[in-house]
Amino acid sequence: MREQIDHYGEWSSALDFCERYLKENPQERIERDHQQQEVRMALGLYKLRCFANRIRSDQRSTWRQLSSDQALHLYLVNKHHWTLPQVQEMAKTQFDLLYLLHHELLDFKLNEAEAYPPRQWANRFFPKSDLYQHLEQEDLAG
Repeated sequence: MREQIDHYGEWSSALDFCERYLKENPQERIERDHQQQEVRMALGLYKLRCFANRIRSDQRSTWRQLSSDQALHLYLVNKHHWTLPQVQEMAKTQFDLLYLLHHELLDFKLNEAEAYPPRQWANRFFPKSDLYQHLEQEDLAG
């Protein structure tokens, strides 16, 4: 059974999380990117969540619905041949998972449905060229 993701809700949640994180951890703020850092960080978290959702929604795994964390942990176990306890020790936060899956997320492209919320945001607040490298279809005219 395929579970639908609320892309707008996930995007908003990622933005809220990053904004709150930077307010609580001002030492993490990058001076040169002060106004767009939340959006850049949120894009990484959002891509991580979409990546996890694609793993979770694999139709071949009908015997158990994985949580997002379980899906990402399983991916890391299978790819790197780490044990589950090793992955759990390394991946305590979403930022840990972003670090561990950095290369996968660089190559991961958002499909049309996944790209809609960040694309709408980019139209007002974010350089489109920074976003389009993360999309399956680059809509430079839109």
